[in-house]
Amino acid sequence: MAEKLTRHKNLKVIALPQTATSSLGKLAQRTMTLQCTIQDGQIWIGDSKNNVLVELEPLYGAV
Repeated sequence: MAEKLTRHKNLKVIALPQTATSSLGKLAQRTMTLQCTIQDGQIWIGDSKNNVLVELEPLYGAV
């Protein structure tokens, strides 16, 4: 698969840590308002009570 992917010069592949995605799932509500802050390579997503840090794990290409 890597050979096919290298043809795409702008492709970036990232992984999201399982702990972060699990925590994001807990934020899900029928009606929800989420805030997102992106700073210094970190992503914080939260509601009025909880915040989740999502750190991207680069798998291919620069992030």
